[in-house]
Order: sequence, then C-alpha cells, then structure tokens
Amino acid sequence: MGLYRRHHIDGTLRAFPRNTPNSGPSLRPSPEKTDLQAYQEVLADDPTRDLLSQYARLLKLGLSSVDWTEATGDEQVKKYKRDLGFFAKIRAGGWVRRGNVGTELGSLTVGLIGYGNMGQMTARRLVGFGCKVITHDKFRTDYGDEYATEVTLEELQRQADVVSLHIFLEGNHYYVNQEWINAFAKPFYLINTARGPAVNTTDLVEAMESGKVLGAALDVHEYEEQSFVALKPEDLPEPFQYLVRSKNTVLTPHIAGWSAEAEEGHARTLFAKIMGAFA
Repeated sequence: MGLYRRHHIDGTLRAFPRNTPNSGPSLRPSPEKTDLQAYQEVLADDPTRDLLSQYARLLKLGLSSVDWTEATGDEQVKKYKRDLGFFAKIRAGGWVRRGNVGTELGSLTVGLIGYGNMGQMTARRLVGFGCKVITHDKFRTDYGDEYATEVTLEELQRQADVVSLHIFLEGNHYYVNQEWINAFAKPFYLINTARGPAVNTTDLVEAMESGKVLGAALDVHEYEEQSFVALKPEDLPEPFQYLVRSKNTVLTPHIAGWSAEAEEGHARTLFAKIMGAFA
C-alpha cells in the first residue's frame, strides 16, 4: 500500500495511506496536489462553510498546515482557528500525540523573582515537581530556605529555564525590559502573576519574536484597567494583539489567585488586620 506525506497540525510530517477509508470523494486528496489545493478541494465540498466541521475533516487528513485565509478568503476564519483550543481539537476529531509531548519541570531550573509570601508558596509547590528552584529578591537578604536557593540576579539569569515574577509594582515598573531579557544566558519561559506593568509588553513581544523568550504565561498585563474588571481586548495596542494570536502565549484574566477558598481567606485576613489595628 503506497504512502504519501502531509503536514499534520503539530507541524510534523505524517504518512497517510493513499486508500485510507473516508466519507466521500472530496476526502481523497491526490498526493500530487499541494496542501492548499487539497484544502480548497475539501472546503468546496461544504457550501455551508461550517468551519468547525471542516476543521474536523481536515484534521483527519492531516491537512491543517496551510493558512485558513489563503484557502477560504475569510478573515473570520483566523478567529475560529485561534479559538479552537487543545480540547476542542480533540472534540473535532484530532488526536495528536507527538505534537503535544511536553517538557518535565523536573529537568528545568525555575527562577523566582521576589521571595515574599507568593514566591515562597510557589517554591513549595515547585519542589514537588523535582525541579531546581532558585530565587532573587532585591529587597531581602539571607532569605534562602529548603525550597529555594538564594542567588544574585546575574546567577539567576545564567541558570534559569523558567522565570516567574512575584514582585509588587512599586519600584518595579518595567522591571522586565529588553536589557533585562537579553541578559539571560539561554532562551526561557516567562510567567507573570504579579503586576502587569512590571513587564514591558513591547519588549516581551520582540523577545518572543526573536526566540529569546520561548513563551509567556500572563495572568496580568500592563493594559489592564486599575479595577481589573473592565477590558476591551479589541481596543488594545498591537503588542497585546500579538500575545492573543501567539500559540506560545497563555493568557488568563487576572484570576491566578482567585478561588472560592481564596475569597474567604482574603476576608478573614482583612478582618484580622482590622481587629489587630484596634486591639
């Protein structure tokens, strides 16, 4: 049985049998055709333009490497493709294993910037993954413990594979900037669950484009309203739009520390502080 190769959704080449069973003539793209031609052949067979259904069919063929807009001429398709997340792809019929192989934290060095309450709680949890945890806090001395090793900023920039921010904003506006990023010895992942303006978004995007920052997980960003409640993503500048489009970005709406249990905990802590002030 002859085989031919097509780009799969994960960017790898996979072999598909020429006589793979399928549901109709349009699901038999010729091996001599380009991905785009085969793609358009499938789309032409579905006048309803049900994008999710089309994508499911394309996943089964491994024909998802071409650009949606080029194939359909529909700008809105970009949004559908972007919104089709990991679990949605499975529901749509995709079952990509090799393309979703991860990297174990146990093989990485995680650098924590700031070692107050949040930094310490993060270190305790990271230890369970077996990774090496180092930390730098410019406002403290002799703060290393059993969970994290105190290092200089220069040493953290030399060792870290992942960097997580746990700093307050005062004195740290644009703490993460081009100069700071370029000082790292190797490409790294950036996590920010602290304060948005601690990161210069324009510099971060440039670093992601160059490959110096491999990916960013951002619960906060510098364009948030002060209340953290109102936000119109479509009105935000291009650096934020890049983060939305990038497959190497995880964005959450300032909820990293928000849970039903946390709300009760905040209330109890605030109550204790008020009572303590009047004791």
